[in-house]
Amino acid sequence: MLQNTDNTGGGFKPFEDFMKSSTLFLEKLGTAFAENANPGKFAEIALLVDDKAISIAKSFGQGKENVLELSRAMSAAVTDVTLLGGNFENIAAIQKDVAEGLGRNLVLTSDSYKGLFAAQQVLEGTGKTAKDIALAFKDVGFSVYQSSEQMGKVMNVARSMGVNAQAVSEKVLLNMAALNKFNFSGGVEGLAKMAAQATMLRLDMTKTLKLADDLFDPDKAIELAASMQRLGVANSELLDPLRLMDMAQNDPAELQNQITKMSEQFVQLNEKGQFEIMPGAKRQLREIASALGMNADELAKMAIGSKELDMKMQQIKFPDFLSEDQKTMIANMAEMGKDGQFEISIDGKPEKLEDVISKMAGMGEEERAKYLESTQPKTIEELAEKQLNVSESMNAAIQAIATKTPYAIAGTRAAKQALRAPSQLARATAETFDVEATKISNLTKGMDEASNKILTDINKLITGEGSMTQLLTTMGEVEKQFGTFLSTASDQVFVKYEESVKKLGEANNVFIDILLNSGKKITDMFMVDQNINQPQTTTPPLPATSQPNPQMTNMNNTPPPANNTQQNQPTNNSPIDINLNVTAPPYIDTNQLTSAFENPIVKEALIAAVNKGRDDTSYNSNPQQRMVTANNAAGGTGIPSA
Repeated sequence: MLQNTDNTGGGFKPFEDFMKSSTLFLEKLGTAFAENANPGKFAEIALLVDDKAISIAKSFGQGKENVLELSRAMSAAVTDVTLLGGNFENIAAIQKDVAEGLGRNLVLTSDSYKGLFAAQQVLEGTGKTAKDIALAFKDVGFSVYQSSEQMGKVMNVARSMGVNAQAVSEKVLLNMAALNKFNFSGGVEGLAKMAAQATMLRLDMTKTLKLADDLFDPDKAIELAASMQRLGVANSELLDPLRLMDMAQNDPAELQNQITKMSEQFVQLNEKGQFEIMPGAKRQLREIASALGMNADELAKMAIGSKELDMKMQQIKFPDFLSEDQKTMIANMAEMGKDGQFEISIDGKPEKLEDVISKMAGMGEEERAKYLESTQPKTIEELAEKQLNVSESMNAAIQAIATKTPYAIAGTRAAKQALRAPSQLARATAETFDVEATKISNLTKGMDEASNKILTDINKLITGEGSMTQLLTTMGEVEKQFGTFLSTASDQVFVKYEESVKKLGEANNVFIDILLNSGKKITDMFMVDQNINQPQTTTPPLPATSQPNPQMTNMNNTPPPANNTQQNQPTNNSPIDINLNVTAPPYIDTNQLTSAFENPIVKEALIAAVNKGRDDTSYNSNPQQRMVTANNAAGGTGIPSA
């Protein structure tokens, strides 16, 4: 019967905690589903994916043509990696690091991100990254896509032997090059077993590999065999030079195993239940260690560890249904108790190993398989998932739901085009105004010359060397040249605008096409509404009875005015009288100002301005011809020289 464990008088505490957790989970789940329809989240994730993809493309030394491929590959892996406790940044980091490590522009597959991230998580704490794992296996002939699978085999070997998986994996990665030097039974798994034994016995396996490398030389093999015989070693495997050479070349793991077994003869169990090196064997052990290229401490640790494991394997009565690896795993999990009997921890409590084995023997096959499930092989992804605690697993699942649709959209071509459209428009605008007339060097030159002339005349006016007439004349020239510059610049910008619009149309961006076509449609509708650019009505032919107008027979003659109003309008050649009432500011002499307007250049400028204002037909509507005219007026540079 459930009892109230809450002393405050409330309900059943565990049930209340469960209800609170469930409510919180449902709230987070609702938020996650809502995120799949949040436009703001779409934009945020699309920009994140695009930024990471562009960064990687830059490291590739390639353009934006690879961004879509990268975005799709990385986005497709988000759900799997998120369920393992990762995020998109982890995926992008794996892609960039692995590609840089390989020195190739390799775009990983979606599945490989998951495997490499899982391997990286399993090895968390060792400092090994997905890049280290991929490169280590690549150096010995494995594909990048096989590295996570091979890493899973290493982890399974360690688990099956009851040895720290991270320590074994680290040793394997550090000594991976040994696969290119020696033949291991089972390849990677053989190397993993050697690493597992070295971890179990606290042995530096690099010393064994160094010894194996030396034994390729027959002289070294003969010398070592003679030393072992001289020092009283009873292990026959180490006394035969040919056998030493064979183990060195074809099975370094067995060479390490034989050295381990040899060292056991120098260890005993004292009356206190402790393993120790025999007092009379310490000098002998030191000389053997020297012959093997090890130090005495390493060989002593190996000897004690091996003796302890051997004693367990001899004293523990293992049933036949256990495999050799399972026996080794149980032996490694067992530790000698105070009473001299081996114990194993079950649910945090010590139990006699004999009782545990007896309990397993009484189980059915299905129950026993479940009990020994921890020894069964698992993929690297399963191992990474099992390492997540309840809270991490729940949050990972919710996050995977929340980001599914946004990352799917981020990998589409439409999302990439939407992100590119503003930058393409901005660049087109900048290019439109980047014409010869508006180049900074030309603008600087024109401004510098104009300001220099005006400032020089002002200075002369102040010193009495010049006059107001001269200053105003110079200002008139500058103004005229500025007008020519504006005309030239506008013509060049108009031409460049047409080029920019054409270039935008060739950008293969549907959003740009929509914008351009919408603008054209609106313009056409406006022009129809305002009767602009409508077909002009042609003059009907004269009737047969009509007499031709004698004034139209000579096309070289100017037709007479159509009415009196036109007759009263001055022509371009009619004289102009300009009356000016000049009132000068108090600090300028009126006579000087009046004299300035008597200057022939000023008069000419005023007459030209009036003529242009009264005769609109003098303006040339052709932009190319206006550009040529303005260019000629500016001395052929297209920029007023001031």
